[in-house]
Amino acid sequence: MLIQAFTDVCHKHGFPVFLIDPPLLRTLMSNRSVTAAESCGNVPCHSNCRHLCEECSVITFGVISQLWRIQEGRNDFQNQQFVITEILQDAREELHSKTKIPTHYIFQHANKCLIHLVIFYQIQNEFYWHGEQNWNQNGDDLEMKLHFGDHEGTYSSLDMIKVKIDGLKLRAPSYPLSFLEQVSESRFILCNQSQADDFYMKNGKPKLINTAKQFYSSAKELLSLTRHILDEIGIRFWISSGTCLGWFRQCDLIVYSKDVDIGIWIKDYNARMIPAMQNAGLTLIHRFGKMNDSFELSFSSGDVKLDVFFFYEEHNYMWNGGTQARTGKKFKYLFPKFKLCWTLFLGLKVRVPCETITYIEANYGKNWYQPVTSWDWKKSPPNVRENGEWPEAERAEVIQIYF
Repeated sequence: MLIQAFTDVCHKHGFPVFLIDPPLLRTLMSNRSVTAAESCGNVPCHSNCRHLCEECSVITFGVISQLWRIQEGRNDFQNQQFVITEILQDAREELHSKTKIPTHYIFQHANKCLIHLVIFYQIQNEFYWHGEQNWNQNGDDLEMKLHFGDHEGTYSSLDMIKVKIDGLKLRAPSYPLSFLEQVSESRFILCNQSQADDFYMKNGKPKLINTAKQFYSSAKELLSLTRHILDEIGIRFWISSGTCLGWFRQCDLIVYSKDVDIGIWIKDYNARMIPAMQNAGLTLIHRFGKMNDSFELSFSSGDVKLDVFFFYEEHNYMWNGGTQARTGKKFKYLFPKFKLCWTLFLGLKVRVPCETITYIEANYGKNWYQPVTSWDWKKSPPNVRENGEWPEAERAEVIQIYF
């Protein structure tokens, strides 16, 4: 069997590869057949072969980068009639690499089956990352056959267990469903450092005087604490508004903004959020709107404010609301539909809108590249719309100011 030839070489050299093929994992889950108890001795159960012996185009494995040493096993792979293609990606600062790094391998056999090996790198003890694959650089056109690599991906954990499938001893995700959910939400993007360097070259990099240094430190601590709290209660969030603009434009905080902005789908809201934030030491400043209309929260931690904007989905757009406390006027901010990606910001793994440029342009216009220190949240955003007023009878409920 092709898989056995591959895994035999891996076992010989101590390469702990693990099965991550999505179609195969889904099939195994539906058949309830990934178990450590399945046994046919030390040989494949050819008579009961159900998963690994059918005609195939590609089967996907993964391995942690520190445990993969291709030079040690190359001859043995070639002796098994594998043709090996190595895919390299440019050096990554996050990986402290100054040279190109291997991100994918293709093991092609004479029977036309492919084994795709994805290399996972650990970044800052925060998460595992795999690179993008671009097979055109090698003269091949295999993108449609591969399940990983059409974009960079990130994974919080890679917990594996030993299993036996069709008699072969393999390693596979401890919780296949959880792993597959990570696959579907794994897309990873970085800010454009060249763009950030150009921005600072044209506008100058602000000197971090004592107040700016304090904001920078406090904002990072606040974002880290917020992430911890919301992860604990299962609420997805992304950096939004000025915080997202700072990440996208200059790969950093906008130090004169004095706050941290995040977005949350209203469908993800959990009533435990406010008490959880307060129990962690944050102060609730205000609560505006209703769950079904223009809900928003604001907290403080010392001198830094956390603004939480809740987003609603309509047929062809998304929006969040704003309320002017003094007058009861309502405002609506319209955004093109977007999905969420992961990024690295201030050393933290957080979400951002995948369609970042359209998100930024909706909120800040085509001139988002120009720094603006004077901003009226009711008039300046190009996507703001007046949205009526809260009825007098409801204002005590929908406009709650605590500090």
